[in-house]
Amino acid sequence: ELLQDAALLDPRSVLVLFTLVETHWLTGDLEQARRWQRRLTALPEGTDRLWRMSYTWARFRYWGEQPQELLSMGPEALAEPDNNLVGNDPFRWFLFRREFEKSGGYLDALQGRPISDQFEWQPVELYRARLAHAQGSADQVRILSEAALARIADELEVQPDDYRIHMAQALAQALLGRTNEARQAMETALAQPVPQRYRIIQSELRAQRFFALALIADSKEVAEAVETYLQRDMRYWGYDGLILDPAFDRHRDHPAFKALEAKYSRQEPD
Repeated sequence: ELLQDAALLDPRSVLVLFTLVETHWLTGDLEQARRWQRRLTALPEGTDRLWRMSYTWARFRYWGEQPQELLSMGPEALAEPDNNLVGNDPFRWFLFRREFEKSGGYLDALQGRPISDQFEWQPVELYRARLAHAQGSADQVRILSEAALARIADELEVQPDDYRIHMAQALAQALLGRTNEARQAMETALAQPVPQRYRIIQSELRAQRFFALALIADSKEVAEAVETYLQRDMRYWGYDGLILDPAFDRHRDHPAFKALEAKYSRQEPD
């Protein structure tokens, strides 16, 4: 409500309009997100790619829609250091489409840089391990996950309370099939002060948790973790987007996931 008041007072503020788009996305009202996105991109100041892509991010994470404008840019352009789109979504766009060569090309173009934001810190080796897992290359998964763990251990020496690094450790351990170690790292991440204090950060950590659980847990437990997340009042993912991750391949046809699909799958609005 305060943001809408701010938009009335300053209708040309791209930052206010962008924040309205993302706030409606987080609370699951994508029709309102689309409405504010139209207002935003109607402004000359709103034509920058960062502002134009906010609703596209939502459509991808909620419905799995592939952003053709960005896919046509190619992995090298998406990974440019000054590109506002650097992050994990370009990797996911290619991975979810099983375009493994482009996923690898994006990681190559990062030139060893980790991918990080307020929700995640992951070394490029961990993304390569995820790609190897999707391709069924067990030896590469082991080699790359061990390399990722070494980089993660170095970071934890410097930042022992960083919830992002503990969750990256959980994913690496899950890729290695080390169930107990993965679960312990997940709980350590969620117990840190920042996710305990900020609901949206805790929400997205729980999303990372079920992506890791998909590698080590049975379908019923994974489905329960996904549903707990989907019932949260703020979240970036919808069922149709998250289920495209190759980590869910062995769960997708299980009755527990069919029940989730019937309950949470939704068509995009006209």
